[in-house]
Amino acid sequence: MTYARLTELTAKDDGKEVAVAGWAEDVRNLGGIAFVILRQREGTLQLAVRKKERPEVFEAVASLTRESVIAAKGVLKANPQARNGWEIFPAQLDVLSKAETPLPLGVQVRGEPVHQVRRVCEPVPLQEAEGHGAEVPRWRAVAGHLDAERL
Repeated sequence: MTYARLTELTAKDDGKEVAVAGWAEDVRNLGGIAFVILRQREGTLQLAVRKKERPEVFEAVASLTRESVIAAKGVLKANPQARNGWEIFPAQLDVLSKAETPLPLGVQVRGEPVHQVRRVCEPVPLQEAEGHGAEVPRWRAVAGHLDAERL
């Protein structure tokens, strides 16, 4: 099966059946309808599933975890309220790889400054003895400093 990239989908594809694959960035279950924000390298796209129309797809969406890899096949429909101005109503949804929860490092932290969480893992420039610059992960620099204090 060939999957469409978001950059390939345009308004002229309205009403056509398309297949897409990517990561489940966000999942919202409102009871009678569920939404998945599917992320690809080029951006995001919304999938919408109505419980009455596709109960098996709705159940698959309800059990999705964020950052799971999914593939969906369905009809692309214009919707000015959706991301990019259109959404897909999938007739089929396959979970290619389910992400375990909780994620080791949140990709989206609501209400928390993400940069503070990620800062622990970013490189810190340090000077080597010869004067050449080197980058060491912040956690390693802090761990080395704490080990030196203990001696």
